[in-house]
Amino acid sequence: MGQVILSDTLPQTCPGSHQDWQWDFFQTYFAPFVFAVVSALLLPVQLWFLKRRNQQPQNEEPDYEAYQHDRKAIFTWKTVRLTVSVVLTVLAVTTALSPADGECSSRDYIYATLLAVLSLFRRRIQSVANFHLVTLLLVTFGTQAWKYLVPFALSDQDLNELSCDWPIWLHLVLLVFVAVVVPLCIPRLYVPLDPKSPSTPNPEQTASLISLITYTYLDPVVFAAYRASKLEYDQLPPLADYDHATVLRQHALDALDPIENSRNKKRHVFWGLMQIFWREYSLMGFLAIIKVTMELSGPLGIRFLLKYMENPSEPGYLRPWVWVIWLFLGPVIGSLVMQWYLFLTSTCLVRAEAIITQAIFEHSLRLRMTSEVPGKASGTSDVASERTVAEGGEACVSHTPEGSESTAVAAGTDSTGTKGNEPVDDSESNLIGKINNLMSTDLGNIVEGRDFLFLVTYVPFEIVCSAILLYWILGWSAVVGMISMALFFPLPRKVAQLVNGIQEEKMKRADARVQNITEVMSVIRMVKLFGWENKTKAQVEEKREAELYWYKKKRILVLANLVTNYTLPMIVMMITFACHTLVFKQKLDASMVFSSISIFEILRNHLNLMFTEITIAIQAKVSLDRVDDFLKNAKLLDGYSKNNEPLSVEPTSPQPSGIGFRDATFTWTKQLGSTPNATRNFKLVIDQELLFHRGKINMVVGPTGCGKTSLLLALLGEMHFTPSSSDSWFGLPKEGGVAYAAQEAWVLNETIRNNILFGLEYDQDRYNKGKS
Repeated sequence: MGQVILSDTLPQTCPGSHQDWQWDFFQTYFAPFVFAVVSALLLPVQLWFLKRRNQQPQNEEPDYEAYQHDRKAIFTWKTVRLTVSVVLTVLAVTTALSPADGECSSRDYIYATLLAVLSLFRRRIQSVANFHLVTLLLVTFGTQAWKYLVPFALSDQDLNELSCDWPIWLHLVLLVFVAVVVPLCIPRLYVPLDPKSPSTPNPEQTASLISLITYTYLDPVVFAAYRASKLEYDQLPPLADYDHATVLRQHALDALDPIENSRNKKRHVFWGLMQIFWREYSLMGFLAIIKVTMELSGPLGIRFLLKYMENPSEPGYLRPWVWVIWLFLGPVIGSLVMQWYLFLTSTCLVRAEAIITQAIFEHSLRLRMTSEVPGKASGTSDVASERTVAEGGEACVSHTPEGSESTAVAAGTDSTGTKGNEPVDDSESNLIGKINNLMSTDLGNIVEGRDFLFLVTYVPFEIVCSAILLYWILGWSAVVGMISMALFFPLPRKVAQLVNGIQEEKMKRADARVQNITEVMSVIRMVKLFGWENKTKAQVEEKREAELYWYKKKRILVLANLVTNYTLPMIVMMITFACHTLVFKQKLDASMVFSSISIFEILRNHLNLMFTEITIAIQAKVSLDRVDDFLKNAKLLDGYSKNNEPLSVEPTSPQPSGIGFRDATFTWTKQLGSTPNATRNFKLVIDQELLFHRGKINMVVGPTGCGKTSLLLALLGEMHFTPSSSDSWFGLPKEGGVAYAAQEAWVLNETIRNNILFGLEYDQDRYNKGKS
């Protein structure tokens, strides 16, 4: 029986695509085969690590059935993908031109079918198997598109020889569906951060990729707001679990707070933020590069289309319709990429605001009260006793015997300490104003500088690509233009340095102004009662004028920066065209002029963006430095300060519930004489033992300025403790919480006469005696 050759009965491939069968086999099947082998080797290793991690008690495996939303839709899409994978396997065998083709392609699709089965039924390995499957199908689609679709775009190929049979087109359509459409449209699996307490997922967490890109997952909220006159709070989508303030603090504060992590003391707070958002900024850098590529597609399309119109006999490497489509797809893809970039930056903005706010608030609770006014006199710091007057400067506080229903502690008065001769360090002045500015102006400047990546990747990559394209279009005249642009760069750099210095001075004046306003608002009733409005207004206006002086200088420099930004690209373009025509004696045709003008316009816009972002980045840098200085250099309580010398004794009460002191000495500063303020250079000395009684009224009595408030602040730990003997201690159990209400001056919001009468009937004689 003779052998029958059936090759003529098989569907034919595109005959003009490739001539060498061996090279055709290599480029069509090598990449998918290599990836399938690598995937088959990596998949067991990943599953082993996943199983090992889930065996640890802190990594409890989530119940996917309990958390999975849209399970029917996800199961349907995966079932369709499995079916299409089986069909592709059958097509790979039946439409192959040779046994080798069928064997190689069928192996890839059989492995893809196996991965589709694993992603459908095995819940523990769904994400791993799905990633391998999608990547394998994308690689396969890329190789098939290169073989069958790319030749149609090449101008040196004959379209009559590129006809393909219907099995090839069916294979390509199914491959596009399973490799592109399904991954874009399938809903994502929701896995909560905490499996023990899952929350209702936000639509952002379960939306498909195409829905995320086009924001269609927000359509229900948009239409609900359109139909209703008022959108209720419960109609808004729930907050995603990874955006809760508790979760943000748990995962992010450790990278910023120098108290919780001592490593943060040696690095700038900027690097802590980058540690938190490194994934987002890595993706944004990649998106910036894609955006640059899409923007330059316009000048390229214009260049090749005009060249084809000038000389249709030389169409170039690609057909004209490719550039027409590219002129449309380039801006569309660039717009989608830019919108996703803005979405990521907005996400980082909101999270950074919450994290920095939390860090500043928590650190503010650790600050020493004396940090606010290191150079001012304080009425609460003059502590002395009658014995101190005779003995020369040390305060002694005594107490009555135990057992009475109320304890009265008496203190004398004295002004102790010597005036220091060292200069005052005013770096911690205006602390309240500084904290307010950190929470408002500085925080706003920091989040405004979130687009600093434009200066690192976007603009530099754009300038380099534009320079390369200009050199390709105009030759050496483009080099002259780039050199002239480089010569102009020191000018905006100098402006940026001036803006940096002025911004620092402006923020110092703003701190002083906010501090002054805060102090005035805290005693506004007294200001109105004593008629100090004009004097207070003059003080505020004086500080505001000082701030406006530096603000005006900053705005002038910003205006100069904008003018430079607008004129610099125009000058560079004029120099480039002049050199091309007058120096190098070259002609300018339509394809050169319009494409180069487009590039110069892009270059001008990006230089404008660069100079604008430089100003914003400088403001953000100054604010980050202020936050960094606040977190690292502010004066802290002894319990949080790591620089304190170890005490010879532990300041712990022998009685766990004891409240009081024994042989304790307290000071406002670490070293006496370190400040020129005499009221700050003193000692609060408590001889023997002083106890406060639980469940009873304890009174600390004495004239104004004798040290009553200092005694309470020392008990709270606001003063530096120095033991006077081996059994010295002080204690205040705080397990049940502590409340401290400071004395504040107050007046009624009434006339002076009503404040004096205080609700009593008016008696002219008594009223006159009261005023006198």
